[in-house]
Amino acid sequence: IFGVKMGDMMVQVGPRVLVVNVDNYPGWAKFYPVIRNVLDNTATLRNKTERIGFRTINFFEGQDIEKSLITTVQNGLDLQKTSCNFSLVYKDNDCRTRFSFSNDAKMSKNGQAEKLGSFIDVDSFFEGNPENVDGTINYLHTLAKKVFFESLKQEFVDSMGPVYGDN
Repeated sequence: IFGVKMGDMMVQVGPRVLVVNVDNYPGWAKFYPVIRNVLDNTATLRNKTERIGFRTINFFEGQDIEKSLITTVQNGLDLQKTSCNFSLVYKDNDCRTRFSFSNDAKMSKNGQAEKLGSFIDVDSFFEGNPENVDGTINYLHTLAKKVFFESLKQEFVDSMGPVYGDN
């Protein structure tokens, strides 16, 4: 895999993978043109698309946000639960979304000290070679946003101060 770092963004290209990663998400209106540019400039390196995905990993430092989820894991045991980790996979047409949650996550970035908190990892993907790559990427972005926001209680979403529109 060949990788290039450009400011907050990292592009990785390999025979079976193309990844565009961003540390500080600038919103879809600014991020999508970067993806489009990468696709245009790597078309000759990619023979056949096997998987297209849009993935976001959201870290909530110092917070246990399990109670903010609409879906939780309840087992009825008379024991104290110390952590919660689960994944769900949703199907929408030919696409799937894996929603993963952990309330005992540890994160370290750029050599900094480890931080504790919760994470929500949303990975929307299409397996195969789509006829319309642009349409598929845009659909996956919309699907990932839908799963993320609809998995959280509205009070918690409001507390994050989301900006709607082209983000």
